[in-house]
Amino acid sequence: MLNKIGKNGKIAIICLFVVPIILLLFLLIIRGCSSSNSYSKYEKNMISAAEKYFTNKNSLPKTEGGTVSVSLDDLISNDYIKSTEKKLDDKSCKGSVTVRNNGASVKNNNGGYYLYIPDLKCENYKTVHLIDKLLNDVVTEKSGLYATTDGYVYRGSKVNNYVSFFGKKYMIVNIDNNGILKLVKLDSEEDSVEWDFKYNPEVDYSYGKNDFSDSNILDELTGNYLVTSDEKKVHMVAHNVCYGNRNTEYTAIDYSNECSKVLDNQFITLLSVPDFSMASYDVDCDSIYSGSCSNYNYLYDRLYSTWLLNGITDNSYEVYYFGGYIYYTLASRSNLYNMVIFIDGNELYVDGDGSASNPYVIK
Repeated sequence: MLNKIGKNGKIAIICLFVVPIILLLFLLIIRGCSSSNSYSKYEKNMISAAEKYFTNKNSLPKTEGGTVSVSLDDLISNDYIKSTEKKLDDKSCKGSVTVRNNGASVKNNNGGYYLYIPDLKCENYKTVHLIDKLLNDVVTEKSGLYATTDGYVYRGSKVNNYVSFFGKKYMIVNIDNNGILKLVKLDSEEDSVEWDFKYNPEVDYSYGKNDFSDSNILDELTGNYLVTSDEKKVHMVAHNVCYGNRNTEYTAIDYSNECSKVLDNQFITLLSVPDFSMASYDVDCDSIYSGSCSNYNYLYDRLYSTWLLNGITDNSYEVYYFGGYIYYTLASRSNLYNMVIFIDGNELYVDGDGSASNPYVIK
């Protein structure tokens, strides 16, 4: 039949059938994007509503890491936000907003930096938090996120554990049982620093002292936090840090020595000695000094030279550092360092697949 119709006729028939289909697909795509944007906008409105709700009630959390929550039903019934029936195509929605105090332990910060985390669950939509994306890919072999008794840890060289934090790339090291993510900054700080440079009476010289809780490097890290913008501090979680010194003859890959001493409420810290070995899944990685620990290890692949937070117990003036392998040296020497921070896994996921070229992005 088409052979009897002229060229223009064929084009007309094709347009008659094909063009409407293309238009329909286009409209569906636009509608999907518009719907997604509507949910995202509603989540933002939930945050604004919660800010007014808690301010008016004077009920924001007062302690470091303290949280309070308000349900979406309460926000609606108290006229802080329009109901989902009026704002969304999806009619059956429940939700809440949780507020976390990040910074109450720091002096002169007006009570804390408040992180508002909305959670919206509808028939056709669910808020995605960063930890939801991460726990979708737990593995038992090769590269990926491994479950442990203390939470989860990344192992291997081909791991999608990159996070963009205010334009800088970080790598997720582990997730604790409370859902707090430990991140190490990919780039070291530009200036090398002494771990410590105090006079040490044990050697009658300024070799420094290897107590992290009273060290130059801790002052450096604290100073970095103090000059951090309030916008970033909202997202930085205070975390207790194991800083105990380690005997050079103790080679086990665990934190038993380190956690003999704990420094509370740290916002910026350093990697610990076992962190590097923990990042390898090589079966022959059975000692913190083992060369096999450099295999299948994203930290060995991506970090160059960096101070660690632990000293040695053999004397009072030497500390550990990573330089391709685990070494120890005088605390008074200079070295680069990579900052470690902590964020709440419930941060809103925005984009990314965790790869180096497309890191996870939080809102």
